Amino acid sequence: MKLRHFLILGLLVFLNGFVLTVLFLMVSNELARPAPTSTPVVTMEPPIQPTFTSTPTEVSPPTSTTEPTATSTLVVPSSTPAPTNTPAPPTSTPVPPTPTFTVSAPTSTAPAATATPTTPPPSPTPTSPSYQYSMKYIEYLPNCGLTFIEGTVWNPDGVTQRSDVRVKVWTAGWEVIRVTPTDAGKGPGYYDVILSTEGPREGNWFVAVVDANGNPLSDTVSFDTNTTNCEPGGTGHQWVIVDFKANY
Repeated sequence: MKLRHFLILGLLVFLNGFVLTVLFLMVSNELARPAPTSTPVVTMEPPIQPTFTSTPTEVSPPTSTTEPTATSTLVVPSSTPAPTNTPAPPTSTPVPPTPTFTVSAPTSTAPAATATPTTPPPSPTPTSPSYQYSMKYIEYLPNCGLTFIEGTVWNPDGVTQRSDVRVKVWTAGWEVIRVTPTDAGKGPGYYDVILSTEGPREGNWFVAVVDANGNPLSDTVSFDTNTTNCEPGGTGHQWVIVDFKANY
């Protein structure tokens, strides 16, 4: 029974100690709280003081007084633009006369110079007659079978052919006149004259368009024939092509 009493006393002592420590902690916390709350009360007062600094804003009236003084000074330069308008007219007046006189002078002299070398002198020089026909085309080809000349007489458009045209071919002591077409299958303006049926022949010849009386209606075209290089692809003059075209 004595041991049980000791245990009970021990528990009571422990409980008393625990209760005392809890009370001590509670008291210490209560004492610690009011200390920080007193300090913020002091800090709340300083922000109220800067609110009274709004009074310096009354300085705005002096700013308004300075503005009218500045506007009064601006009135003086507004009167000065009058002299700026005066220099404008003198600058505009000298500009128009100067370019007009300088441009007109050279232009008038240029045609005068061109008019002096007139074109009449070269005009009387062409004394050759104007023929109705002119040569359009000439070509030499090789041919070992015979020697001949052929061609076509064209209308002024250079596309259609002209029939009933007399073509004269001649050399010293020999001439022949053919009337187009000599072969209707080759076109109404076609003509041909055989110069040799025995192969290549050498000679100097002439061809021209003539009228019914044998008078020339075109310039006389001279051509030659030879006996060399008559094979295909050669440079021989056995096949001659001369075309004429009507000028009107």
